[in-house]
Amino acid sequence: MKKVFNFSGGPCSSAQVQADFVSAKKIVSIIMLDQQRRLVLDSSRIEAQGHVYYPILHDLSWSDETILEFTYEKPVENES
Repeated sequence: MKKVFNFSGGPCSSAQVQADFVSAKKIVSIIMLDQQRRLVLDSSRIEAQGHVYYPILHDLSWSDETILEFTYEKPVENES
């Protein structure tokens, strides 16, 4: 499997290879922030009912200092 990643350039070099990350909380949206640049990630990059996400790793125009800002689903409060 490692050879396949190396051949394709890996997730940091190719849009064809994506690395997934898991979240314990349900993600509603993700915004990428890099200095004055801001991008709301497409909802297709969030899967598994909001618990798996695929950030953009291959686009070298985003710096290593890019911040991902998550919005999580608010827990439902019990009405008593």
